[in-house]
Amino acid sequence: MILKTKILVLFFVVGIVLICGCVNNPAPDIYDRSCVSDEDCIFTCYCGAINKNEICNEPSGIMLKCLSEAVVKCINNTCYEWSEIPAAEWYELNKTKLAEDKLPADVFIGHTCPFLGLNLSNPNSKILEIASEHCADLDDDNLYDYLAINTKVNITETGNYLLTGILLSGENKICSEIKEISYSSVFVFPLYLEQGIRTIDLNFSGEEIYRKKQSGIYAINLSLCGMSNETIHFDSKTFNLSYYNYTQFQKPRAEIIEIYEYGEHINKDDLFDYLTIEVQLDVWKSGNYTIYGLLETEYHTSITEDKVETHLDKGKHNIKIRFEGTHIYKSKINGSFILNLELLDEFKTYNTSKYNYTEFQRPKVEFIGVFSDFADFGADSDNDGKYDYLVVNLGINVRKSGDYMISAWLQDMYGKDICYNIDRANKTRLFDSREIQNLTLYFDGISINDHGIDGFFKIGSLVIYDANDNVIDAIDNPYNTSFYKFTDFEPTSKITGFITDDRGQPISKTHIMLHSRFSSLGAGITDDKGYYSIGKIKKGNYTINILTRENPYLPDYENSINLAEGQTKKFNITINRQSIAIVRILDNENNSIIIDKNSEFIQLLSPKRFGGYTQEYSCAIDFCNYEGVNLKKGEYVFFIELQSDSQECTFRYIKNSGVQDYKTINLEKGKTNYIDLHLT
Repeated sequence: MILKTKILVLFFVVGIVLICGCVNNPAPDIYDRSCVSDEDCIFTCYCGAINKNEICNEPSGIMLKCLSEAVVKCINNTCYEWSEIPAAEWYELNKTKLAEDKLPADVFIGHTCPFLGLNLSNPNSKILEIASEHCADLDDDNLYDYLAINTKVNITETGNYLLTGILLSGENKICSEIKEISYSSVFVFPLYLEQGIRTIDLNFSGEEIYRKKQSGIYAINLSLCGMSNETIHFDSKTFNLSYYNYTQFQKPRAEIIEIYEYGEHINKDDLFDYLTIEVQLDVWKSGNYTIYGLLETEYHTSITEDKVETHLDKGKHNIKIRFEGTHIYKSKINGSFILNLELLDEFKTYNTSKYNYTEFQRPKVEFIGVFSDFADFGADSDNDGKYDYLVVNLGINVRKSGDYMISAWLQDMYGKDICYNIDRANKTRLFDSREIQNLTLYFDGISINDHGIDGFFKIGSLVIYDANDNVIDAIDNPYNTSFYKFTDFEPTSKITGFITDDRGQPISKTHIMLHSRFSSLGAGITDDKGYYSIGKIKKGNYTINILTRENPYLPDYENSINLAEGQTKKFNITINRQSIAIVRILDNENNSIIIDKNSEFIQLLSPKRFGGYTQEYSCAIDFCNYEGVNLKKGEYVFFIELQSDSQECTFRYIKNSGVQDYKTINLEKGKTNYIDLHLT
């Protein structure tokens, strides 16, 4: 992603120079159609519709209106995209936008200056001269870290300005420097210049100058652009500089010297598993390096990428960038590819040899398309007249048997997400065959009903993983379903309520689980007021569980609940606090000892609670790990639910069927008590 960002910035810089020197003629496209108002231009329909109110035939065969969030303008009865609006119209449009949004004028200058500059035959603020040029060696290694150009400008009106400099050697561009920062895809200028003669420093990287390997008399092309009140300022000049030899400047820590490419076989078949790019580096300073590679089609569509992170010592090194053959196969592109390499701040572009995609390895599993005439339908599993699932059948080609996971994301016709396929987390066993197989995807009907949108649905993305979570195949928007009403699907039920303790205090950050006999259906967590809500539930009988592991004085909770179709049920829960008793067994010297589980145990006697003598084998440190209770060696913990705020309980230490010691203690809710029993 770094590579793409820097390329875009470079395009912007070049664009300022190129656009200002030529006329901006928008290229005809789908928006170049007649219009009366902006509303006529807001659409993106790929079937040739004239405006958003026209009905068009989508590839799926469904007749739909063209709907979109695209932003275009109607100018002189013609629709234009923002990037294609004629220069003469930009200023008025921006003035209107400024008034509507109450934003500062300079927010829009970055886009308007390159266009409006065309109309300024007598610019106000001007570039005057190069005041000075000098080289700086920051680390005293006798190599220049940057070339500083001090530019003098005459600012006729106080305001925000952009100064762009492009360093040249002959007609070859070396590097550029822009005094600006990026903000929300618009340009905001940090150069606030008062009226008068001002000087601005532009610093050009010594490493970038060295990489261009251009010696001679340098020149600099300067562009000044700004806005004050409602006045646009633009000026551009080129100045000759001194003679420079690129070897005077800082050598990069590492640079790309040579690039080799070849198809690489790993398996025993005749297909390339990788397109391997061998990059020779000249490393000047030892350190950790990252080499990033992006493989694209000739139309700059991304195919695959790879990255190598490694430590390199000083000297020459060969690094291999490997592009997955399966990704190249799935591109279905024949011919030469574009290779983009990035090392530090160096970028190189290289055209590969010509390849046929069939020379590369096939994926283990590949999506083919629609499997049958009944590619999608609603399934009513409980015969109540509502669809429990939306079922979609797609075709796959399995080349290697194994366990796979299929993840599909269902969206509505406007691209809004609805739900994943319900079995996306489960492994599916697929077998190698010579024929296209059916892959059945199930989408939850309750989620579709809860989404509340009629229309066709589409699978936004479809991904298949192997048993090690590696992506085997992925495809975007592989299928659009038939038309459905959301009311065709099972309506959602919901459970809400408050969870408190026996004092009425809310129990926050507690997990609630709702599950049926066969599966877990929902989960929630209480807020600071003890409130919880679990939605998208089908009618039926459920068990509700509450896990209170964060608080050792609260026991876990379980109960049954029945939900009717479309019901929102309030279910408040009170959990009684419990008491904690930690029992220590001491020898004659009062040292804690570990009891023998085969011949020794601890009894908890509580007639009111347990109805007679009851033996409980408690948690011990060697087999109990309970959050909130820190046990030491020889300690045993009891979690006791009391019938009242306090209650007497008796603990007995039994060894070889004989009572060694006992103690009766009054326990209280929400408190921890220590009981010492002795070995006699």
